[in-house]
Amino acid sequence: VGCGRGISTSWFALHGIQTLCVEGSHDAVEKTVVPHADQIVTEHDFSRGPWWPSRTVDAVWAVEFLEHVGRNFQQNYIPAFRKAAFVFCTNSQWGGWHHVEVHPDAWWIAKMESYGFVYSDYLTHMVR
Repeated sequence: VGCGRGISTSWFALHGIQTLCVEGSHDAVEKTVVPHADQIVTEHDFSRGPWWPSRTVDAVWAVEFLEHVGRNFQQNYIPAFRKAAFVFCTNSQWGGWHHVEVHPDAWWIAKMESYGFVYSDYLTHMVR
């Protein structure tokens, strides 16, 4: 979710992992490096509403995504997150281009728990 130009998405796809990508930036979609992008990449702006993947997935990878979606639109990416067994996400601790929601980890953990997700300190440290 929020795959940008598709660097991580490409890595997953090239390593044989079935991959879907949803990206809100038209420029990023136009300049994607994702192989077979027409089959993998969906352009969708979460400020316009939710996006539901057509199937369930093992994991959602949302790196450097959360801070780009305003609080009034956060509920729009939750349906995509709920299609996964695991959600891996990071958040920026400082400003940046279009970083409209910069918060400490504890804020994001509480936010995700309010949507019914469960934070695992063990898995977080294992993945890091």
